[in-house]
Amino acid sequence: MDLIYASRPQPGEWVFENFGQATDTRLRFQIPRSEWFSKVLEPIGTTEYICTEIAVPRADSALRQAANHLQNAERALREGHDPQVFLSCRGAWESLPGAPQEVFDNLESGQEREKLNDLMRAAGSYFHLGRHTAEEGPRAGEFAVDHGDAAFALNLSKLLLAQTARVLERPPR
Repeated sequence: MDLIYASRPQPGEWVFENFGQATDTRLRFQIPRSEWFSKVLEPIGTTEYICTEIAVPRADSALRQAANHLQNAERALREGHDPQVFLSCRGAWESLPGAPQEVFDNLESGQEREKLNDLMRAAGSYFHLGRHTAEEGPRAGEFAVDHGDAAFALNLSKLLLAQTARVLERPPR
């Protein structure tokens, strides 16, 4: 029987477990991510989880392409390929309409438009850092990102995608 430890799954990871020895007696189940966090991990640990759901259209669109990149980033995070997470997050960012300069150009408020576009450009620069090896310091010649950095990049990408989807639903100014 496979045992489930508190360190598995990583935050944001779905888990499939098999119980029983013989193929015909195995029980396979899925647990929704929010339920796994709130009903399993939180009661046995000292951490509380906050989950964000992002509605993305299923139709072929720039948002769908960005969501596909984020699914690749989630897979890379689960598999421990931290630089690949950054590459996929950067791909999601680049696939948004108007990226990198004008993603939020249909917002009426000039101040809001400017700040959100600045935020998108800063995020793009951050994602770019994770795609290259460090030139100096103790990690020179290696990718200067770790699993925590990759998780942050993925979560930041998800929030930016959620805001972009919300803004793109608005009619142009």
